[in-house]
Amino acid sequence: MKKAAVVLLMLVAVMMIAPAAFAQGGGDQGKAPLNPTTLALAAGFGVAIAAVGGGLGQGRIAAAACEALRGIRERLGACALPCCWAWCSWKH
Repeated sequence: MKKAAVVLLMLVAVMMIAPAAFAQGGGDQGKAPLNPTTLALAAGFGVAIAAVGGGLGQGRIAAAACEALRGIRERLGACALPCCWAWCSWKH
């Protein structure tokens, strides 16, 4: 419940701040709004953060799969090893 309240509070805060940001004057229309160097740095950091998040997610999936295979091997004994090899060599 606390998590939902925090998310709702953040949503309300964004909804209150966004109209003020869009209501500001345009200023000089011929000038680019952002420096290209700043934009490139921001894009680089965004891609890096996304790559780290994806890597962490894949690592958690692999860890869960290894734990599941370990449990199968403990229950079935040595006959589970070919099953593990078949599962690992399966092509997507």
